[in-house]
Amino acid sequence: MEEKYVFKFGEDKFVEELIQHIKSTYSAHYIGRGKIQTVEQWDAKGSAETTCRDIVIKYMQRYGYKAGRNKLDLFKAIHNIIFLYYFGEKNDWV
Repeated sequence: MEEKYVFKFGEDKFVEELIQHIKSTYSAHYIGRGKIQTVEQWDAKGSAETTCRDIVIKYMQRYGYKAGRNKLDLFKAIHNIIFLYYFGEKNDWV
């Protein structure tokens, strides 16, 4: 039996929304007939880690300024942190 856990700060709801956002990107970010995501293009060119890091900085700097406290900016930053982790692991630097 799974223990019921109460997240004091609503982390569970935020993470559920984040997952829905990430799922939506799979239909929005693919390019060409080969169904390649833009981040895969960056990886092929050797720039995925730095590009993802820079995108995280971009969305964190704009949070609270452009469109106010826009949850979408946080989702985009976190998604790119996940990419950064993935490509770091893939390239053995994490």
